[in-house]
Amino acid sequence: MRIQIVAISIMASLFLWIFAYYCLQTTYRTGQAYGVMPNLNISKRLSIFD
Repeated sequence: MRIQIVAISIMASLFLWIFAYYCLQTTYRTGQAYGVMPNLNISKRLSIFD
């Protein structure tokens, strides 16, 4: 029972980290499109979801 709880918590944590990364990347690209964020040429290295 404890192994299932640990596995579920690890999977939920991984999902939340991926979701937070995706939100950060989307926010950064939207800011770049409106000229708010500087272009640091890291958007090509951050392209996991493309």
